[in-house]
Amino acid sequence: FLCALPRREGYEFFVGQWTGTELHFTALINIQTRGEAAASQLILYHYPELKEEKGIVLMTAEMDSTFLNVAEAQCIANQVQLFYATDRKETYGWAQLLAIHSTLIHLHQRVRK
Repeated sequence: FLCALPRREGYEFFVGQWTGTELHFTALINIQTRGEAAASQLILYHYPELKEEKGIVLMTAEMDSTFLNVAEAQCIANQVQLFYATDRKETYGWAQLLAIHSTLIHLHQRVRK
């Protein structure tokens, strides 16, 4: 899962990887420089026990405050919620737009090299 976090001069991209019911995020730059040794900067813990009965999934988070503040972690969590917790078609259109935008940035960086 790829999401964009607004920064003062553009966006910083965070990559999320599911491990069971946990979603681990780290900045894309950390993955590019540290590879598999890149530590999680935000972990979203999901508790699906009430999904069938109540139609909800509880979530809590753990973050590394040297990289993210609470508002930034909430921004990432909101993007996850928009993508996974809604059935609205416009949400998927937004996710596709974000994917296209990140691809264009990647291509632009490759051209500049």
